[in-house]
Amino acid sequence: MKTTREELSAALAQLSVLYPTMRFGQLLEMLASLAGAETIGEIERTSDESLLNAATDHIARRSKQLGLGPIDLSGLWPERQHLLASFLVDATVGEPLARISVQSATEGGTTLYDVEDEFLIAKAAPQTAVA
Repeated sequence: MKTTREELSAALAQLSVLYPTMRFGQLLEMLASLAGAETIGEIERTSDESLLNAATDHIARRSKQLGLGPIDLSGLWPERQHLLASFLVDATVGEPLARISVQSATEGGTTLYDVEDEFLIAKAAPQTAVA
């Protein structure tokens, strides 16, 4: 049985394919907004379960709009795979993904919406290095 974080990671992979031009932080902000968060404090407090529910609902709606079947993840670029894997490692801390991401962006002197994927990757756990 998969953990919530694993399911959320899989959903974020699907969203990354559906929205290939969106940075990771933008995807998280979109999901938090769909989950009802309106401020950065609310985004930071959004649980993984709430993000997962929003992601699952949105993927189903968006796939139907586009007439898609199962989403082909073969187009998911290695850097995003690495970033998603790094957040699975961070799951051991028990912090919600949104909080980890907001804090990382803040440490980089930017917002979640504006943080570059490369910055988040650089902060990733060393054991998840891209092969």
